[in-house]
Amino acid sequence: MKKVKVAGFLIMSGSWLLAHAAELQQDLIGDGKINVPLANFEAYISQAPANGQYKLLNDRQRLEEVIYHLYLNCALAEEAKKLGLDKDPLIQAEIENFRDRRLALARLDAIRKEPVPDMTQAARDYYKAHYDEFMQPEQVDVSHILIRWKGKRPKAEARKMAEAARKRILAGEDFAKVADELSEDPSVKANHGRLGWVTPDKVVTPFRKQVFKRKPGEVSEVFETEFGFHVAKVWDKKPPKQLPFEQVKDKIIANLEKQYREDKVQQYLESFRKRKIGIEKKLLDAYVKEKLSELRKELNIKAPEKPIQQVAEPLTKPVE
Repeated sequence: MKKVKVAGFLIMSGSWLLAHAAELQQDLIGDGKINVPLANFEAYISQAPANGQYKLLNDRQRLEEVIYHLYLNCALAEEAKKLGLDKDPLIQAEIENFRDRRLALARLDAIRKEPVPDMTQAARDYYKAHYDEFMQPEQVDVSHILIRWKGKRPKAEARKMAEAARKRILAGEDFAKVADELSEDPSVKANHGRLGWVTPDKVVTPFRKQVFKRKPGEVSEVFETEFGFHVAKVWDKKPPKQLPFEQVKDKIIANLEKQYREDKVQQYLESFRKRKIGIEKKLLDAYVKEKLSELRKELNIKAPEKPIQQVAEPLTKPVE
């Protein structure tokens, strides 16, 4: 019985592919007639970012579903060929569009993978010009107790509960003990109310205003946020400080390299705008007119009273 081995668009690169070229041609799934090689699956997951690939490979059920759907697509494609659907001009155009799109992306990826010049000095220059960007903000080590009221109890009752918790802490009770008993923050079971070191941008405004003005050891007044009523205690503080260049160098270089690659891609794309590109306006106008007429009938839309005005200046020159 003749087997059909379906090959995908293998626009891939990497050391794994080179080391496993033979394995990529082995069948991953099949029914004896239609077999899908491992290469097709590799081509499929390579389109996803690394974290997406990692999640998929660690989810066996979803992984096998994806592999099955690759087989299903191939099986349906073979059925379509038997019916001659692959000879349909529109289907052929769609396949060609997909192929061109994938190859276009591969071309741009190839540009991004070209060698990048040493960015160390550029990183130093960027650091000096954006000194404030590398200022580590003030930090506080803080604990809190949260008493909710929305959907749980009257607001006044929630405030009284928070005030009572504050009195117990001021009287000398262990903050973690009171938090374990009263706090309704979901994280309390794990952290006993201790949020640890936080920066101003990591907490909501009312919380920030209360805790960042406190000295180490101080307990806040009862205050309200969108989550409910809080009591907070500041354990320690760190003033703002300038991060040294060596600490942020790698991050700056990575950003500059990424920007360099994207600039190269944009320069390459802009070069196409300098070409003498033309649109066959008469052909386009005739197509648009007929297509709109078909769509109006399908959607039951009345024809506009006035014809759609054309752009005064064409975006491109007509083909000569």
